[in-house]
Amino acid sequence: MPNSKAFFNSAARIWDKKNRRDENMVKTVLRLSDLSPGLSILDAGCGTGFLEPLLLLTKPKKITAMDFAVNMVTVARTKLQDPAVEFLCMNIFDMNPWNYQFDFCIFYNSFPHFEDHARLAAHVSQLLVPGGRLTISHIQGKKAANGGAVSPGLPAQGMINLLRPYFRLDVLIDNNSLFMVSGVRLNK
Repeated sequence: MPNSKAFFNSAARIWDKKNRRDENMVKTVLRLSDLSPGLSILDAGCGTGFLEPLLLLTKPKKITAMDFAVNMVTVARTKLQDPAVEFLCMNIFDMNPWNYQFDFCIFYNSFPHFEDHARLAAHVSQLLVPGGRLTISHIQGKKAANGGAVSPGLPAQGMINLLRPYFRLDVLIDNNSLFMVSGVRLNK
């Protein structure tokens, strides 16, 4: 992750200008995630904070937006100051389930950048309350979402196999314009 962190820190200032944003697609992802008001939300890999204004539309109790690249978090903080949003610069594996519990966790265009996806799935399940929802999405489709890391050639099946021990999956979209998998944490 050190090379990845350096890349994101160096790209933070120009990130929003260089990357495609599709608010309608994100709104579709959030609608399919069936968010209700009053949730505690984790945006894992928040980058420059693009998602936070759209998440605020769901009327959450709190949004914790975290990223491991300090420059990304710095840019995000300059774009949005809202008491319902907390930006943290940290590694998700440093989030202790005793101190952090969420109703909803989203990886928006960020999942491929995390290491050890099997460990990540187990850890996120512990950060979610029983019945809490996880959504992993990538608006550049299955090739970008997979990143070659989960199951080359079969991102949907690879993601299902990865998440099935911890989540009851109820949304799967796997095409060239959107990859999305979502489900609720099992009560284990």
